[in-house]
Amino acid sequence: MFLIQGIYWESAQMLDSSYKPELGLAIEEADLIVARMFSGIIYRARHGPPGYVGLMNDNHGRSLLTDVVLNPSPSFTKKYGRPDGNRSVLSYKFFRKEEGVWYGRWQSEHGGGDAQCVITEVPDTFPSLLALS
Repeated sequence: MFLIQGIYWESAQMLDSSYKPELGLAIEEADLIVARMFSGIIYRARHGPPGYVGLMNDNHGRSLLTDVVLNPSPSFTKKYGRPDGNRSVLSYKFFRKEEGVWYGRWQSEHGGGDAQCVITEVPDTFPSLLALS
């Protein structure tokens, strides 16, 4: 079993105000890059083809990890299933590891960005609610 925690970056926009001597108070649109945190668990699939699956949570909600590859470089597909209808699918691919941190990218039909994560193997005796399902 593995724990995964990381950060991904996504583009965002916001409205800001500033004072312009020739105009007075002006509203401007600003482009941002926002860092978001994710965390989850990766475990051996109990049903279906052999391999790994997982569960993840981030600011967009809960998601299921499929197509999980841990070696030689981690990658996975993240599928949301929120009640509000968000069924987005994202692909994560990590390609470089430095001092225990994996560096890579995420991609969806709406865009993509950079990502970093740490994957930690934990013993099978680690307490798990998965054993209750």
